[in-house]
Amino acid sequence: MDTLSPDELASVVSLVTSRSCGMRFVPGDVFIRGEAVPGRLFIFPFNGKQRFSLLLSCDRPTSIVLASRLAQPGAVINSSELVEARIRDLLGRLAAGLESALDARRAIRAGAPPHRDPVESVPLRSDDLPSVRLWVVSRTTALSTADFVSDVARDFQ
Repeated sequence: MDTLSPDELASVVSLVTSRSCGMRFVPGDVFIRGEAVPGRLFIFPFNGKQRFSLLLSCDRPTSIVLASRLAQPGAVINSSELVEARIRDLLGRLAAGLESALDARRAIRAGAPPHRDPVESVPLRSDDLPSVRLWVVSRTTALSTADFVSDVARDFQ
């Protein structure tokens, strides 16, 4: 995957999230390999010109707040399906925004040798929803969007 610096990545993500849910991102602290990710985890595979996955984690109350911000005004978020649908939609929009930014980067760097990103990514954190973390992880194999993963359902059982 062509690379964006952590600040550029945060800026691209914030362009999408500030419009859709009023949230901005900044580079966060690097987790130690194997360290547990706090809260709920949403994984969205993207198979565009470049293959990557978006991983979003947050605690249960924040996942509901985030889903509510993404829903129509007055909508009640009372099921795991609604939380997952809203967050999946957000991650889809983020993936499209990242692909556009990477396409622009590629056009600027036309003729330069391709640059690859390591699998590990610096997490981004939300400025106003502190438990939200987002990672962009490059992949070499294709996954289907049916491979979207979330563990939020257990909170609504």
